[in-house]
Amino acid sequence: MSYQIVNLTLLFVIKEIEDILVYYPEYPYQVAFSIPYWRQRLIAYVLNHVRNRHIVIENTKKLSEDPNLTSFPSDERLRIENWIRSGIILLLQDNPDWANYRIPQKEKVIYNLDITPLIRNNQSN
Repeated sequence: MSYQIVNLTLLFVIKEIEDILVYYPEYPYQVAFSIPYWRQRLIAYVLNHVRNRHIVIENTKKLSEDPNLTSFPSDERLRIENWIRSGIILLLQDNPDWANYRIPQKEKVIYNLDITPLIRNNQSN
C-alpha cells in the first residue's frame, strides 16, 4: 500500500483565498491574485504565519470521503482568514510598481457628461 502526506492547511488556504477574493474589487485584487506567481506568494505568506496540519493517507483515499479531515476550529479559521486579508494588502503595498504596471487593466471608458451642447442644439431648432 502507498501513502502520501497531505497539508490540510494548504488545501484550506487555497479554498479560503478564492472565497475571500470574491469580496475584493476586480482590479487590482482579483486580477493580481489570478496570476499564479502572486497567488503562490500569497499562499506562502499565509502558510508561514499559521500552524500547518498534515495527515498521512492512503493514495487511494480521497479527502472528500472524510469531511472531518478538512474542518478547522472557528478560531483557527478566523486566524487564517485574517492572514489572507493582511497578505493581500501587504503584497500589493510592498510591490506598488509591479501592481501599477504589470497587472493588466481593463480598458477605461470615459463618458462626457457635459450636456450643454445638446441643450444649445435643441434650443436653436
